[in-house]
Amino acid sequence: MSLNTCWKISLEPLYGKPAGELLGILALLDPDMITEDILTKYAEDISKNSVPSLRSLPKYREFYLHLRRHALIDKEPPTMASASTQSLISIHRLVQQA
Repeated sequence: MSLNTCWKISLEPLYGKPAGELLGILALLDPDMITEDILTKYAEDISKNSVPSLRSLPKYREFYLHLRRHALIDKEPPTMASASTQSLISIHRLVQQA
């Protein structure tokens, strides 16, 4: 199976769907240092929220878990060496460029 075929199988079903939208937002950020807090705080503030994948915290979690199950993103727990107390989300650079 070629890399192109893998991308088609993994990414095409996400186009136009909230999980794909969330992946698109993540692709705009630093691929290794995305604090989950930046997304959950936005999802909690419904008054200014117009992004379907972040419209509520339960919806965000649903789409986030979908991306994790398909290994499109990963989550690193906070470490003692990290300045952040938040878990960090990472997205592979190839997924980010796709």
